[in-house]
Amino acid sequence: MHDSFRFSGRCVYAAVLAIILGLIVPAACRKHGPADLQTINIIRALTPQGIIASPLREAVALNERIYPVQSAPLEAGGWGEDPLGLKRRVNLGLSDVSILFAPPRSEFLYELPAGPGGRLDFGVGIVRDGHSIAAGSDAAGSETNVRFLVILESQGRKKVLFEQTLLLPRVQESRSVNYAFHSIPVPARKMKATLRMITIGHKSAFAFWQSPAFFIPQPEAINVVLISIDTLRPDHLGAYGYDRPVSPAIDALAAESALFKNVYSTAPWTLPAHMSIMTGMNCVRHRVFYEYDRLAADIPTLALKMQERGYATHAITGGGFVMSVFGFRKGFDEYSMNEPDLADPKLAEHG
Repeated sequence: MHDSFRFSGRCVYAAVLAIILGLIVPAACRKHGPADLQTINIIRALTPQGIIASPLREAVALNERIYPVQSAPLEAGGWGEDPLGLKRRVNLGLSDVSILFAPPRSEFLYELPAGPGGRLDFGVGIVRDGHSIAAGSDAAGSETNVRFLVILESQGRKKVLFEQTLLLPRVQESRSVNYAFHSIPVPARKMKATLRMITIGHKSAFAFWQSPAFFIPQPEAINVVLISIDTLRPDHLGAYGYDRPVSPAIDALAAESALFKNVYSTAPWTLPAHMSIMTGMNCVRHRVFYEYDRLAADIPTLALKMQERGYATHAITGGGFVMSVFGFRKGFDEYSMNEPDLADPKLAEHG
């Protein structure tokens, strides 16, 4: 099966991290504390009262066929109430992303507190797959489109911050996605305001908002990047005494950092060891020993804890034994993967 995607706009920081940091990079950024809110994740913050309109309210039954193929409800913990199943994760090629499923006409509302200006980052898209075709999204013909609107209301005044129309993507062998990423300014507010996100079009079009989040830039904010390079031997790094100049960047970082001489892994191979990194648990507690094991739903992860603290979380990985299927995705707004063949004996060499 092959997916066809058309992108306009990119999440630049993600692409740069993929190039610079390499194999396995869970990353978190843009912090706020509970008493000093600097980030609003719209998906987490959306309440049932904020769902003003959705055609899913008219659905006879909520089953997976009324949602996009290769999508699933967001993991329990930290995402809030979701009575219509609109808070989902969907696979877009090499990435699992968090979305608000918004078949037209959908309208979501969030109350922004008074405060300084910032920016709203989000993606807009339409999925065309077997489920959407069965639902009748082709009924209006090949020119079916969806209009996306972001409107700010304050003191009885409305201001359109964003408007874009996306055409329904062409039918492909399996599915196709028309998608674009945007970052727009949000003005300062002397009083609280209402942020409305609206989709208008054919009601069966599988439209979505991807990872919408409102950021207030803070110079003192602390960014956190966790880098794990799987199967890298310390005795082949200059920082640990190797005499060949093969790791100048790592050596320079080590020279101005704390360098640990004695570190012990909880397991001798990738999957359980990395699950320990992401959960802070010994293998006997997280119980992910073998490739058919999965992290239990009630076990929190580092990414989930940081997400609850207000971080926007993003992972870029080489796939393999850190693929999302094992439970590593929990707590990440986006989880980007290059999924290699796990049976390849030269997996590390290819990475």
